[in-house]
Amino acid sequence: MVIKLYKVLDDPKCVNKALTSELTVSGIARDPVNITAPVIEVEADNNTLAGYNYAYIEDYARYYFVDPTNDSWKLNTLNLRCDILTSSKTWLLARMATVTRNERLYNAYLEDTNFSSYAYTNIVTKNFPLAVNMDSLVLMTVG
Repeated sequence: MVIKLYKVLDDPKCVNKALTSELTVSGIARDPVNITAPVIEVEADNNTLAGYNYAYIEDYARYYFVDPTNDSWKLNTLNLRCDILTSSKTWLLARMATVTRNERLYNAYLEDTNFSSYAYTNIVTKNFPLAVNMDSLVLMTVG
């Protein structure tokens, strides 16, 4: 099986990761194979694999986070965890959705149990900084 290893500095929750320093290695999956968390044995020395923390396996069509463990000088075991965001990136980015919660912004018209919105009317009266003639009337509404 062919495994493409990458160095990634982006946040794990990021969908569009910047993949750098591609390295192609061949490996053998340990039985039984768990497609979401496979364990792959690769024949490469420790210095070659240093810094690689991301992988793509074309046979599974998935991206993985890499947790390498050194078995010996030439044989390394890669414990992989599926990155579901990047693996299903094209499907996710093609979807239309209403985002009901954001860490900074909110929409008071959408119901959210974690955000308090008030149902009463809020009336604020402000005096004009300049005097108004007695025969003038100014009506301002904001809705």
